[in-house]
Amino acid sequence: MALLAEEISTDKHVSDFIDTLQMYHEKHSHDGVEGLEAKLIYSGRHSELSLALRKKELFTRLLAKYSMFDSAQQILAYLLSKMEQDFRSYVLPNLDGGSPADIDHLFGQYLIEPCANEIKSGVFCLNAAIAAGMAYWLAEQCYIRWHA
Repeated sequence: MALLAEEISTDKHVSDFIDTLQMYHEKHSHDGVEGLEAKLIYSGRHSELSLALRKKELFTRLLAKYSMFDSAQQILAYLLSKMEQDFRSYVLPNLDGGSPADIDHLFGQYLIEPCANEIKSGVFCLNAAIAAGMAYWLAEQCYIRWHA
């Protein structure tokens, strides 16, 4: 975060995404259910769509604002890759047969809360809404989902 603050104060921009962040910008569907809206509808979560889109937009704005700085890209790539890996390790194995409440609990416990608690101060800090937006953004890119 200190390096990011320095890059911002000296207006040191980069023009390309680092490889890990670039990977997450490329959609990767495993089952043909592409995009956030389709994933939520497919898993019976249509009522969550409006709030999910607003939270995804929170993260999208943060990503756009800070992605021109190398340190921010490193931080965001770390958080995205951690969230995706934790999804694969702790949530995905429990999707089949899990109730919506159980799945929500897993998302909160393993994805949202750890991410929101990762950065509490500095140039940008995360909260549960932005962390949820990150999860929704990853769902839009087809890296996480609510169905088995």
